[in-house]
Amino acid sequence: MRLQTYITLGWTPILALVVDGGRKVQQVVGWEGGTGTVPATGLYVGPLGYVADIADATDLNGTIITLSSTPPVGPSVNDLWIQI
Repeated sequence: MRLQTYITLGWTPILALVVDGGRKVQQVVGWEGGTGTVPATGLYVGPLGYVADIADATDLNGTIITLSSTPPVGPSVNDLWIQI
């Protein structure tokens, strides 16, 4: 009796940072390390996976926070205080 095992290796995306107006998003520009047919390139990284439309891609710019030079009065989870 002879057993054969087939191993399929998953592909790893090669990502580039793309500027879209005031946004920064990730685009799949290639793939490496997998077996079988190479997946499509040109897709963008969205909140739940890959998306074709750049408008649906996740913005990597983040949120702007304001730093204060004085500590808040009383405890608050909404305040950020950093002493410089």
